[in-house]
Amino acid sequence: MTAPTSCSSSGCASESRFNLTVLVDALVLRRWSVGEADRRICLLTREHGKLYVLARGARKANARTGPATEPLMRLHGQVVLGRRNNVLAQVEVRGGYPVIRSDYLKLSCALSFFESMDACLQEGDPHPETYDLACRFLDALSSTDDPPAALTWADLQLLEQIGFGMNWHSSVSSGDVIISPSAGGVVPSSEGPIHDAVTVPADVLQYLASVQDAEDPLHSPLALRCIPVLHRVWEAVADRPLRAREALLDLCQGIS
Repeated sequence: MTAPTSCSSSGCASESRFNLTVLVDALVLRRWSVGEADRRICLLTREHGKLYVLARGARKANARTGPATEPLMRLHGQVVLGRRNNVLAQVEVRGGYPVIRSDYLKLSCALSFFESMDACLQEGDPHPETYDLACRFLDALSSTDDPPAALTWADLQLLEQIGFGMNWHSSVSSGDVIISPSAGGVVPSSEGPIHDAVTVPADVLQYLASVQDAEDPLHSPLALRCIPVLHRVWEAVADRPLRAREALLDLCQGIS
């Protein structure tokens, strides 16, 4: 086996990347079953950004890699970069966030955030700040009694990092305000028809503006009301339906 090495962003995109074995610290964002016994997983790594990786035999009984391929797992391992598939060679589980897994609302928030990262990050493009944000979000989600507040804060941070930061500031103090993801936030009511218009209550908009500038999540009953707004924003950014977000929206509507 080729000795583990590091590679730059440009190196990972070139022919020379193939058959390299790289060391990664990673979070499992999503997983899919492949064939009779394999599993394909989406990893967010600190060193190499988002990677799709094949875990061979992960679905076999007593497979050593099986538990490591579940979403939310925090891993350290080796990945062989290939022309057709990247392959998980060795893996060590560093954490699994059991508090999140045991709480359906927290789990739904985590899966929604991971779905957005998978939808909007380019494969192989390093984003160390996004990896750090994901770890901070999971730590905050584990300890909070307000999961929507943790998700709202992380969502706004992620939108900024990927270049889709929104202007949530408005002088309107009551009633509703119109925002547009394609326009980058609040738009004047005189703008006319807007294809991706989202109606946001003024108090929710003020909360979002406060969260955008916050170093940590801001607990508030208003956070729950941000879920449908951010659902619309993320579907506009991703340009496709987001199933985990839809499930979270249904769950939060039941709570409210």
